[in-house]
Amino acid sequence: WLLLFVTGQWKGVNSSLDRVVHYSSHYTPPAPFSFTIVNDALETLQGASYTLQIEVDGEVIPNEAKIHFLKEEYFLENNGNGSFQYQFNSVTDDLKFYLEAGTVRTQMYTLKSIPTPMISQIKMILNYPVYTGKRNEVIEHTGNATVPRGTIVSWQVNVNQADSLHFKKKEDSYEPFKRVTPDFFEYQQTVEKTIDYAISSSNEYLKHYESLGFSIQSVPDEHPQILVKSDIDSVETGPVQFAGQVSDDYAIRKLQLVYYNKTTPEKLMYQDLNI
Repeated sequence: WLLLFVTGQWKGVNSSLDRVVHYSSHYTPPAPFSFTIVNDALETLQGASYTLQIEVDGEVIPNEAKIHFLKEEYFLENNGNGSFQYQFNSVTDDLKFYLEAGTVRTQMYTLKSIPTPMISQIKMILNYPVYTGKRNEVIEHTGNATVPRGTIVSWQVNVNQADSLHFKKKEDSYEPFKRVTPDFFEYQQTVEKTIDYAISSSNEYLKHYESLGFSIQSVPDEHPQILVKSDIDSVETGPVQFAGQVSDDYAIRKLQLVYYNKTTPEKLMYQDLNI
C-alpha cells in the first residue's frame, strides 16, 4: 500500500475499489487526453482576429481535433507535439464554442468581443468675429481649419459604442465633451492662438482608444496698410493733390484726412475720404 501511494497509483486502486463496492453503478472510463486553452484571456477587440492556442495532454495525443461554433465545425491546425490552434477572423460578437476529438468533448467556452469606442463623424461650426465681416461656416469630416483670431469653434461629434469623449490639447490634459445624446457630443472653444489637439473616445472597457489628431491655425488681424503720394512739397499756395491706396486683410471701413495748423497742433480737423 505504501508503494502504491508513493508511486502515485493509489488513485487508480481507490477507483477500482469504488467500482467493486458500487457494482450496480455505470462508470465512464477516464478520457485518454484533455484539452487546455493556453491563451491568457478569451477576449478580443471587436472586429479583430483572434488566434486560439490549445494544448492536448494525456497518454494518447490525437492527430485531429475540431472546434464547433455557430452550428459549424472546423479542424484545428495541428502544430505538432500536442499543440493546436485556430484563428477566428473579424470577431464582431461573442462566440460560444467547444473542442472535440474522438469521444472527448470539452465544456462550452465563450470568446468575448470587446466593444470599441469609435468616432464616426466630426463637424465644426465656425463663428467668425464681427471684425472680419465673414459669414459663419460649417466644416465636416475633418478637425483641421485656418480661422481668424477670436473665432468661436463648436465641435459636434457622432460616436459608436463610446460613453465619453475628450478634447486633448497637451500631454495628459483632457477636457470632456458635453454628452447631448448617447451617440452625440459637443465642445466649444474660442481660438486665440494656433492649437494642436486630439479628440479621443472611451468606454467602460477602453480608455482613449481612438485618438484623432488635428490642428487649428489662428490668423491674427493685421493692421491696415496705407500708401499716400502728394505734391504738397512743390506747392507754396493753392490746391494740393493727394493720391494713395489702402489695404487690409478683411475690409477698410473708414478713411480720413487728419490735418491741423502748425501754430495750433492741438486742434485737429477731419475730412472723410471716399474709398
